[in-house]
Amino acid sequence: MIMPKKIFLINPPFFHIPGKFQSQAVYTEPPLGLAYIASYIRKYYPGEANIRIIDGAVMELTKEKILDEIQKEKPDIVGASAVTLTSIFVKDLFKEIKTLFPECLTVAGGPHATALPFDMTPEVDIIVIGEGEETMVDILKWMDGCSDKRNIKGIAYMEEGRQVLNEPRPYIEDIDSIPFPARDLLPMEKYTHQYMHKSTTKGYSTILMTRGCPFNCRFCGVRKMWGSKARYRSVDNILAELHEITLKYAVSFIFFIDDTFTANRKRAEAICHGIINTGLEIKWACFSRVDAIEPEFLALLKRAGCVELQVGVESGDQNVLNEINKKIKLDQVREAFAVIRSSGLQTKAFFMIGNPTETKATVKKTIDFAIELNPTYAFFSILIPFPGISIFDEFKGKGYIKTFDWSRYNWYGDPVFETENLSKKDIIALQREAELRFYLRPKKIGRYAMDAIISGQFKVLFRNLFAFLSIVARR
Repeated sequence: MIMPKKIFLINPPFFHIPGKFQSQAVYTEPPLGLAYIASYIRKYYPGEANIRIIDGAVMELTKEKILDEIQKEKPDIVGASAVTLTSIFVKDLFKEIKTLFPECLTVAGGPHATALPFDMTPEVDIIVIGEGEETMVDILKWMDGCSDKRNIKGIAYMEEGRQVLNEPRPYIEDIDSIPFPARDLLPMEKYTHQYMHKSTTKGYSTILMTRGCPFNCRFCGVRKMWGSKARYRSVDNILAELHEITLKYAVSFIFFIDDTFTANRKRAEAICHGIINTGLEIKWACFSRVDAIEPEFLALLKRAGCVELQVGVESGDQNVLNEINKKIKLDQVREAFAVIRSSGLQTKAFFMIGNPTETKATVKKTIDFAIELNPTYAFFSILIPFPGISIFDEFKGKGYIKTFDWSRYNWYGDPVFETENLSKKDIIALQREAELRFYLRPKKIGRYAMDAIISGQFKVLFRNLFAFLSIVARR
């Protein structure tokens, strides 16, 4: 083991992107992907790894400030995670790093790098495709002269002007073998949530319990990054991490970011019983599919500390749901939200505007459906045809996509596409109509005010209000 190297891992900022206030003003989440990579490197180089994570998003760092840190520390390796809308920032940053420090190795991973690896070159020396933990360790071994670059699975790079794509890396089957994220390298006190609950006045974190997704929704890129098979951490492993983050980092509110937390009911029940039996005093929220919601199950979730379920509804038109392969029925959605309301849990429903085959009429049906369901919160985002999802290929083939400026691929930015049925102007107007019709109702306004009074979460209320007004004002 040689590796006395200095490694910087960077989470790019979002503030330079049009419309960033819609996401960053409301809440910020720790970059678990980078923290997992840091902990995995530590596992293989115990006591030797010199790693620093720079969270440019939560710290709102400019490119110049990040470069200042790099000039001061002079790391041997700089890695970054790139989603589509931050990929240009990462490329520009790495270009300047290579100018200042030609010997510094630049590495990029994440959803965009996985979907379009050679979109990141030549500014990036090595692209990591898919899961990055084992790949980063192999890159370090190669730098130490212990292996051949051509034998590193799951990377892409340029060599003498040629594009080189190495053999794919198999997914890590035993994800319990990955140490808990290195949260000690993150500014944990900076992360904020969007939940109005009286117990959420201090620490916040996210936790990931599963990798991979067995579902195949056409608007989602999870399978591209993590695979189509769900790989589960053991219940004991999850409970151990929950205890660590509550005790070590004073976290009182947790968001389970798994897309399918409730899909495996037996396992979800075991986690809930573990939380209850070990006396963990936490509140939490999670995603759920509508076909996993039953009264007895929700009662258990609530006993274990759950305060909110987040549900992807996407559309109020059955034909649109079928088109995007959502595999749910509108009546299932109605029944699920009725059950959730009876349970006393808060709900957050997600809807998308601009799905394939969508028309003004189907969007208006979606707005009506959202009002009928009456979740605690509703998010009406404009569809983004991200590289790596099937809708991207369809829209690109049909000429619907109007810009490949990735910094515009923002959930609450202007649409990057037009279809035969919907112009950009139509899509913007429909999103504004959805926001106004759903939120500007006397009962809704009164509910939010009462929640803020009961919980004392006035900062959350005002952040949410600012985000809402920003969206409407831009329209």
